[in-house]
Amino acid sequence: MIILATLHDFSDALIHLAGFVFVLFVLSLLWVLLEAVGAFFRARDKRPVMAVASAPAAVTSVPASSDQGIPEEEVVVIASAVAMLLGKRAHRIVSIRSSGLDWSREGRRQLLQSHRVQK
Repeated sequence: MIILATLHDFSDALIHLAGFVFVLFVLSLLWVLLEAVGAFFRARDKRPVMAVASAPAAVTSVPASSDQGIPEEEVVVIASAVAMLLGKRAHRIVSIRSSGLDWSREGRRQLLQSHRVQK
């Protein structure tokens, strides 16, 4: 009788152990899959780029900002940010314009929207 009870406990433990090993196997499989995807994107980023534009070239290709009302310092900052984000990929800034969103108005809208109206 004691031997049968011990075998029953062992079979329960074996089921839990098999489940644990299966979970570890699936996690390892996901890890290998993510490493393969990462290696693909790292290899893609190392490919040579034909045309390379530098930050000063991007600044000189921006249209004159006097007619748009954007100060030259802001144009330089925007062009530098674009060059930093795109890196060695070829790019050219064609125009800079406001998105039309008034940030103070948007802040007020969010503040008023966060309050509950009591009826």
